[in-house]
Amino acid sequence: MNEGHETRRPRSHNGSVMASRSPVPSPFSNTTSPLSIVIGKGPNPRIIGIRPWVAASGIILAGILMAWYLVATLYFVFRDEMLARLLNQQTEMQYAYEDRLAALRNQIDKVTSRQLLDQNTLDGKLHELLSRQAQLETRQTLVNALAEQPIFAGMRPAPAPASATQRGSDPIATGSVRSFAPAEPRPLPVHDAFELRSTAPRDTRAIGGSLPGPQSNLKDAPAAAAIAAARNAVDQMEQRQVAVLNSLDQAARGNAQRLSSIFAETGLDPARFASAAKNSAQGGPLVPMTAGKGSNPFEQRLAEVYSTVQKTERMRKIVNGLPISRPMPPEFETTSGFGPRSDPFTRTLAMHTGIDFRAPSGAPVRATAPGKVTEAGYAGGYGNMVEIDHGNGLSTRYAHLSSINVDVGDSIAKGGVLGRVGTTGRSTGPHLHYETRIDGDATDPSRFIRAGQRMGLN
Repeated sequence: MNEGHETRRPRSHNGSVMASRSPVPSPFSNTTSPLSIVIGKGPNPRIIGIRPWVAASGIILAGILMAWYLVATLYFVFRDEMLARLLNQQTEMQYAYEDRLAALRNQIDKVTSRQLLDQNTLDGKLHELLSRQAQLETRQTLVNALAEQPIFAGMRPAPAPASATQRGSDPIATGSVRSFAPAEPRPLPVHDAFELRSTAPRDTRAIGGSLPGPQSNLKDAPAAAAIAAARNAVDQMEQRQVAVLNSLDQAARGNAQRLSSIFAETGLDPARFASAAKNSAQGGPLVPMTAGKGSNPFEQRLAEVYSTVQKTERMRKIVNGLPISRPMPPEFETTSGFGPRSDPFTRTLAMHTGIDFRAPSGAPVRATAPGKVTEAGYAGGYGNMVEIDHGNGLSTRYAHLSSINVDVGDSIAKGGVLGRVGTTGRSTGPHLHYETRIDGDATDPSRFIRAGQRMGLN
């Protein structure tokens, strides 16, 4: 302000001094004039000058404070509503997740139930296969026991059907149990027969060689395919066992026919030997094996074949006890047969009760069947004679011996040497007089010798 010039200050209607502002440009203009604020009244009021940038900053700060105040006020006013809405959203999300989890749990339960059902089905099928294999092992033991019967020694059974023949198996061997049993190894024990492998979803593996029949590579196969392959192998094994039983039955019946022809050849009645061929030193509790109505076809067939084999075996033992061998080798000539002939001393018709075999003195004379010596010494026209009782009313006599090698009461085996050829008694030269007697009556020995020829013994 200029000296000597009094500035007039505006006054209010009550005479107080009012703050006034100098006519200065706007703070937002490009001037640097400060903003003056007059505070107080009287001759010396207080004048405060504010620069434009300070005023702008104050205005901006006031706007910020006003905006914060408004936001804070709105927050306090709408806080509960916002929190409720947020909680509702969280609750809805939780319910959605729970529903999703429940759906997944239900789906998992269904899959688990289906897997358990499939597992139970597979376990049931596997248990059935293991039970069948254990049963087949027991059957195989019975079949092998039948095949070991002496009547099958050295004989070839009827060939098994082509469908029951294992691919690549060895030809059937004769004279052993393998002739009637499958050529492959015996099945493994039950706990080793099948093995489960944990693959997707689950694999069942049959160990190679445990079951006969064509083998499949089941290592990576599904469980159902493995079960089917194992069942097929078990079925083939069962079919082979039935085929073996049929072969045994055919062989047994063939032997029975041959043995029956021996009885017909000798004129012996098989009923005579009803109590013969009893095994000694045997016993144990009675456990009958009968094929009733509840038995399966294999058991019924096994009972039939076993009965045939037992009957044939009894006939075989009886035949083995018959004097059907030759007392002298075939190279020694038969000089006189059984029946009427001209007596060499009297030249009259007489009954010749045996067969004469011409042989040099000292040639061994052998028993034609096992038995017990009942006579061994000089017997009139027989000269030195040995008589052997073969049981069931059968006996044989060996006469004109030069020496005797047995004593009364001795047991002699078939083919055992009982003496030497001579010419003692009513004899015109060294030879063996051989007789076969039934219940003490002389019968034609040639019938027994021919029966032995049928069996390939002579």
